Amino acid sequence: MLDDACFDAFQRELDSVHRSLRRFGASASEVDPGPGPEEELQSKQARTLVLAALDRILLPRRAVLVMHDLDDVPVTQVASILSIPLFTVYSRLRKARRELDSRIRHLWRGGGDG
Repeated sequence: MLDDACFDAFQRELDSVHRSLRRFGASASEVDPGPGPEEELQSKQARTLVLAALDRILLPRRAVLVMHDLDDVPVTQVASILSIPLFTVYSRLRKARRELDSRIRHLWRGGGDG
């Protein structure tokens, strides 16, 4: 299991996930110009955890979350691209963010599928 320092790194990553999931796709050197090997490992572990949690979100919600939070597509465009009402986008986005948070916490505690 991961140590406290890794958990702290994970918490920092989790705090930023709602603003931008892009950080998890970036290398550690792009996020912080001077990380050591330990920080790189912690970042990779946090990224892996987030991606595993993201994979467990139902596709309609995940699509909205990725389009808006990762690709910076405005919600009005997400609605247009997916041919769904604007308020459905907001609803799916809200639910996806909550589900992502819940699944990350579950996986962090050592939970398996589900």
